[in-house]
Amino acid sequence: MTNAVLPDPTFSDRTAAIERSLPPLLLASHLTTPDLDLKPLSHFRMQKGVHLLQEVGPIPWTVFTFRPHVWGPFSVELEDTLGMLVEEGLMESHPKPLFAGFRNSQAGDDLVQQLIYQLSETELQLVRGVRKVAALAFVRV
Repeated sequence: MTNAVLPDPTFSDRTAAIERSLPPLLLASHLTTPDLDLKPLSHFRMQKGVHLLQEVGPIPWTVFTFRPHVWGPFSVELEDTLGMLVEEGLMESHPKPLFAGFRNSQAGDDLVQQLIYQLSETELQLVRGVRKVAALAFVRV
């Protein structure tokens, strides 16, 4: 178990930081899709996946502002959150800037394990479905 803290001066408290981190951590976790061997999500796929979760998920997951971008919806706040998650050791990222693959570190999955019990079966199925779609090649979507 980790004692990871999610510090960021823009968040009023740790709860807000966890709420903001929950959608990307859920999408990057193998705990939400234990029977699937999925590749890490690139920046583009993470952006689209979190956007989908916000569009159809519960209200507390609506924490990022997205704007139209060349390759689909884009959130500067999500990019900042992903950077913070990598810095805090909760996520790992491949070094290629735009094509980095995000996956949770053991510490990130430990945090997801603590929070996943709060999700309903419907929410878990939503995350699972979005994760599968985000993993598809764009021509198949």
